[in-house]
Amino acid sequence: VTISVRGDDPRARFSQADRLSRAVFSLLEGADFGGGCIPALSRIHRGECQSAAGGGEAICELLGSFSYFLPDSSGFVSYRLDGPDLEDLALVHAPNVFTRPQSILAPDDSPALEVRGVSGMTAPLVAIREPGGAIVSGILGSGAFRPPTLSDVAASHDAIYVSSTSGKLVYKDGAGSVHPLY
Repeated sequence: VTISVRGDDPRARFSQADRLSRAVFSLLEGADFGGGCIPALSRIHRGECQSAAGGGEAICELLGSFSYFLPDSSGFVSYRLDGPDLEDLALVHAPNVFTRPQSILAPDDSPALEVRGVSGMTAPLVAIREPGGAIVSGILGSGAFRPPTLSDVAASHDAIYVSSTSGKLVYKDGAGSVHPLY
């Protein structure tokens, strides 16, 4: 959003531009835009005010993002000035594969991420894959966690995994000692 205020008095221009930018911020921050947007994802990320070249004008720019549900309920679209690539949009009733890290913001009383399966689903709700594409861990439709199978040497410290060395579910502590869990 760009706000432009013209006038002869520089202080009055900046004061008016600041007042208007605060009013716009309070309207847009966390807005649902008539019910179609996700309020937790409607954010103003930064603002900047400056004098226009030649004087007589104060310009404030507010930069932000919002996400909205598509009318056919096939998912939601996120609009950011830095523009997410199409593969970074979360879709409903379709697999979601993100190639870059994603940030999920949520109000204090809501989960940051909720994943729901569909009736008859046999694939994991969440699949964690190695760079080659093989599933190494996940969360099943029942909510059960499927830990990775690793050798004791390859496992990171402070990790739970199925040991290929012992064939048991184990915990490797911060010091590197492996403890069977059953």
